[in-house]
Amino acid sequence: MNILITGATSGIGQALALHYLAQANSQDHVFVIGRSQNKLSLLEDKGAISLACDLTQKQAVLNLAADISKRAEHLDLVILNAGNCIYYEPEHNENAANSLSSVLVKNIESNLFTMAYAIDLVLPFLTRSTSRTQAPKLVLMGSLASDFPFTKSQGYGSSKAAVAYLAKSLQVDYPQINVSLVQPGFVKTPLTDKNEFKMPALVSTDQAADAIVSGIENNKSLIRFPTIFSFIIKCLGAFPLGLQLYIAKKMKQ
Repeated sequence: MNILITGATSGIGQALALHYLAQANSQDHVFVIGRSQNKLSLLEDKGAISLACDLTQKQAVLNLAADISKRAEHLDLVILNAGNCIYYEPEHNENAANSLSSVLVKNIESNLFTMAYAIDLVLPFLTRSTSRTQAPKLVLMGSLASDFPFTKSQGYGSSKAAVAYLAKSLQVDYPQINVSLVQPGFVKTPLTDKNEFKMPALVSTDQAADAIVSGIENNKSLIRFPTIFSFIIKCLGAFPLGLQLYIAKKMKQ
């Protein structure tokens, strides 16, 4: 089995990489992509094939095809996990670095464009005709944040909403690939450690990885967790817009 994971040097991506490396046999290849070669080296010690790359650089991403081809003719599972979260601070919007447009661009670049470049890279490896016994799988990392108008999440929520639409449209155009959208709630990672607000139903990276792996194995097109929190967000997102906005403003206070 040939597996590729982006954003593999920390958080959910690292937990997923460690899971699949622990399950791998001598015929398996687990490709891990991240910016830090030092962190990638830790996964190399466990048998991973590291590909250091800044995913915001399209040509650098596409150039990885040559390195993948040296080890694998095709890919069976791709998990596009890399991303970032930058909040908008309305009270500081006079700062150019925190302007709404700047925050939107940074989030969309990190969460959507990097994914698009990676999809350009992996699609030929996923669609290549081989003697597969199962359909190849493509997993996109979204967020429950895209279902409800949370304060300061204009950039992050917009980028993850775009990922959700992207996943659904890929499911339509590539029926030969099992495309899954992952929408986690709060997961304790170096990224969420920066949050200064209470994070309800917080789960560990191992719990997140377990939920994602289970969803992938069951060919779920939508993987949402934790269960109760995701149900609450789903209900909130189904309310009339006026009621959503009323609740969101109350939550902000």
